Amino acid sequence: MYQIIVKKQVLKFVEKQQKYIQENFNDWIKNQLPQTPETSNDGFMTNSLYQGLQVYKKRFGEFRALFTICDTEIIVTVFDFDSRGQIYKKR
Repeated sequence: MYQIIVKKQVLKFVEKQQKYIQENFNDWIKNQLPQTPETSNDGFMTNSLYQGLQVYKKRFGEFRALFTICDTEIIVTVFDFDSRGQIYKKR
């Protein structure tokens, strides 16, 4: 079972969203992600901003969560959550 680390900025952003987004995100964090992080995503990021990192993305309606998986330390880090239009422009 993987240890899940969610950045503080992600938690703050999710708290401001609609109830169904919060519920879906929390269910994903608690139930799906710790068991099988490799299969609980919607693919890899191919954005050049994250070159050199294996960044995964997960869709929540119009929002996306970005996370990395470290198999050697058994840790998953959710480091960004934002609307689809903004998440691919950030660094």
